[in-house]
Amino acid sequence: MALSYDSSDADQEIQSTEHPAESEAQVGEHLQGLVQPGRRLGGKPVINIETGEKMGEVSSLFFDSGAMRVAAVAVSRGSLLNRETEILRGSDIKVWGVDVILARRGEEVLPSESDAWLKASQIKGRYVVSQAGERIGQLADVYIDNEGRVAGYELSQVFVDSPLKDSKFIPAQATNSMGKDVLVVDSSRL
Repeated sequence: MALSYDSSDADQEIQSTEHPAESEAQVGEHLQGLVQPGRRLGGKPVINIETGEKMGEVSSLFFDSGAMRVAAVAVSRGSLLNRETEILRGSDIKVWGVDVILARRGEEVLPSESDAWLKASQIKGRYVVSQAGERIGQLADVYIDNEGRVAGYELSQVFVDSPLKDSKFIPAQATNSMGKDVLVVDSSRL
């Protein structure tokens, strides 16, 4: 059994709005393998890999900042007036596909566990600062690889004159710490 809760505002967490293709193309130059921006996961169907049953659609992501990966996925189902949300552990996601996510139902997620995770909505819009204390930019999205790991970060704004101004992408390897307030990066790895 998984933790369920009413999610009248869960749809606000991740929106599958389109982003300019040129920006994604620029970001894609820096990444190897299948990666996708977190915003593309919003609304994506989640299918039970063991039964073929649709479990619902992704409504929110939760990150484990220490492990630099998706800790859990909120999966919503039902009508607008009768919506239920189930929290699946990131380890229960077996395939982060382009069109669907394949998962299995696992252990219940305890509320105390989820308190330590960062919601995608808590990360987007946060400032990025260097270890030297310089404000570098503002986060637009988190890119996730095909194993649920953080692959990098897309910036909505860049405040420094550097090649970062054109690419607007920070690789995950530059991460010093990811917190609820800011993302601290090693500027020598940009």
